[in-house]
Amino acid sequence: MAACPACGADVPEHAQECPRCHLAVHLFEAVREAIGVPQSDPRYSSEVRELLRAVESDQTGAPGGAPAGPGAIAYPARFPAPNPPGGSEFPEGPTPPPLDAIPSLPALPSGGVAGLRRQIDGYLQIARSLGLELAGAPERTKEAIQVDDRSSMEQISRDLFVRIAAALSEEYETAVAQRNGLTSLVGTKAQDEELVEARESLLAGDVQGAYADLTAIREQLRQLEEHWETVKILVVECDLLADTIRELGGDPGPAWGPYEEGCRLAREGARDEAEPVLAGAALALWTVLYPKFGPELRRIKDAMLARRSAGADVRVDIALLRELANHLSKRNFGSTITAYRRLRDAVAAPVPVGGSGPTPPADVAAPAQGASK
Repeated sequence: MAACPACGADVPEHAQECPRCHLAVHLFEAVREAIGVPQSDPRYSSEVRELLRAVESDQTGAPGGAPAGPGAIAYPARFPAPNPPGGSEFPEGPTPPPLDAIPSLPALPSGGVAGLRRQIDGYLQIARSLGLELAGAPERTKEAIQVDDRSSMEQISRDLFVRIAAALSEEYETAVAQRNGLTSLVGTKAQDEELVEARESLLAGDVQGAYADLTAIREQLRQLEEHWETVKILVVECDLLADTIRELGGDPGPAWGPYEEGCRLAREGARDEAEPVLAGAALALWTVLYPKFGPELRRIKDAMLARRSAGADVRVDIALLRELANHLSKRNFGSTITAYRRLRDAVAAPVPVGGSGPTPPADVAAPAQGASK
């Protein structure tokens, strides 16, 4: 009985797919081969190196080394979270509604000037914690207290409230965006309920309560993001691979099962089980993509050579191809696809009349320090 290379489940001898993650059996050998290839030099990147040699021949001034372009996938928060297939299996909390109303100005505190002083002190503490520019408010407060100017203190209190409420409104929207980036992957029921409470406190004018709630929620969401960071990267990576397979006329279906199984495990909170299955899903999707990806790269190589023959400056194109090769050599498939899409768009640009191409950006316009020319 064979074992599935994506999820490790036992697979009966004549089965067409894995009974657990539904990876097609005909992909097993290709996925095993990809898993066994050394990290430092996967065989499927050799063709890219050959393409690089072809387009770099007789090319002067090409920068050495792979530039650190925006294709890097080191920061998963910059990618939108895709929706996992099927319905969510975790209990949903109430969806945090938008701030569609203006926070109410709270009533003046009891206790006269002493009560106003306490309220202003509380507002100043929150404002400092939020990093707000106070524009002389502490000095004006001291002056009003010294002369017992209730009217000035009331104005100071209102001004501080308006500025704090505006800042907390932005904090709320940022927290909702963080939550939305996680909720398609993991459950956020507790944070959903707390966000609703924070919104109610803010609209009621309770900035102290809203500030305390939002501070706690943002920390909880940060910990969730950190805990699920690798899973989120893998989900985005698989989504990019599947989209590219479709764009190139292929079908990700035979390799899609491990992705669904990994998402199911993630929704159940089984992070340690989800990560290897999703990593296997990325390899399985790559094995489906590469038979179409190789010819597509050769098409791009031909387009680059044609552009160079027409007099276009192809240094940017070469730098992007080198970046692609660098990511592929590390089996960073998400960044490989991102670099490919940028390269595809670059070689599709028309060659300007007169033969000169676009001015290369600063990171590729000149050879790097110490690079060979």
